[in-house]
Order: sequence, then structure tokens, then C-alpha cells
Amino acid sequence: MMLLTELGIRRAKPKSSVYSLKDGKELSLRIEPRGGKLWHFRFYWQGKQQRISLGNYPDVGLLQARQRRDDARTLIANGIN
Repeated sequence: MMLLTELGIRRAKPKSSVYSLKDGKELSLRIEPRGGKLWHFRFYWQGKQQRISLGNYPDVGLLQARQRRDDARTLIANGIN
């Protein structure tokens, strides 16, 4: 899997339905039909898949989204949801 780039994110265009671009380590960018771009991090907590929002692009850039994902992974590894 290739990691996302800023250029790739900027070039991502809306489609008729929602789709996601994956970056790695469960980070993805959700592209909405109206053009919104939202960062999401998926993880498992007590055997159930969870998802948290990490912010909107471009307010939260790629590097910042990766940092927020890493911070969340650290909390989860320490038993904090």
C-alpha cells in the first residue's frame, strides 16, 4: 500500500458516494460527495471496531493527522480509550 501525499489528497475529487483513501496504520481520509475531506482513525477496543475523527482537511494536514493517529495509538496501547 502506498502512503498518501499532500498532492494526492488535494487531487482527490468527490464522487457520487463516500469513499476513503487509506494512509496506513488505520488512518484514512474520507471523501464526501459534497467535497468534504475528513480524517478518521479506526481501532479495536474490547473486541469492537471503533472510529474517531481526527479533523477536517485542510484544517488538519497530513503530518498533523499522522501525529494525532500516533498519539491515539499510544493512548490505546496504555488502556485509555
